[in-house]
Amino acid sequence: SRYNAPFKEQNVVIADRSEHVKDYDKKIIDSKHIVIVGGGPVGVELAAEIITRHKNKKISLVHSHDRLLQRQNNKAIEYATKFLKERGVNIILDEEVTNYKRGIIITNKKNKINADLVFLCTGITPNSSFIDKENLDEKGFIKVNDYLQVDEFKNIFAAGDITNIKEEKLAQNAEEQAKIVIKNILALEQNKPLTEYKLEPRIMVISLGKWNGLLTKKNFSLHGVIPGILKHLIEKKIMFNYRKSF
Repeated sequence: SRYNAPFKEQNVVIADRSEHVKDYDKKIIDSKHIVIVGGGPVGVELAAEIITRHKNKKISLVHSHDRLLQRQNNKAIEYATKFLKERGVNIILDEEVTNYKRGIIITNKKNKINADLVFLCTGITPNSSFIDKENLDEKGFIKVNDYLQVDEFKNIFAAGDITNIKEEKLAQNAEEQAKIVIKNILALEQNKPLTEYKLEPRIMVISLGKWNGLLTKKNFSLHGVIPGILKHLIEKKIMFNYRKSF
């Protein structure tokens, strides 16, 4: 991630690593001002989770785009933004964090923010250093074709967050890619035509605290208690399936 370099201090958490977030619960309680860097689904969910559990916390959310959840529809964006603002979250848009030193965040617009604890929610860094650079794009993601074959290698496939497919890096998308990879490996073995992986808008559920949330697909958006409950049910189902597979 482009934010990794400025963040080498102790009170920085990479928020896509759930075990780190869990370990920092006490630091959340002890911190007066928490800064979240990144206003995509992870950053918005984290801000909502903290502010609904710890109503006295001062939270700033810094996002490099001009709106939160920039890939979602306007109704979802407006609801999430209003939800956080009404609970006192300071939303700073169109600014990038360039440095964090001695408890002070500095942005590219020279904005300075005191921070006791910082969460990085700026997306993943692909673990692709073992792959030849010619098979990677400029951000280090593996280049795949329509059949999820790695570049021009007929017998090598890639699926999940590591690919350069232009879609949200979500578990459900990774699962759909894995299904295509399995199908195409079998097709190769049997000399049958391969199946293309098609980009399709999928339902996304974003939680906003324990009992609130957003459900979106294309231009459709549903907000409130129902998406919040759905999020819990989805998580329970996923954990049940994981336990069943071991």
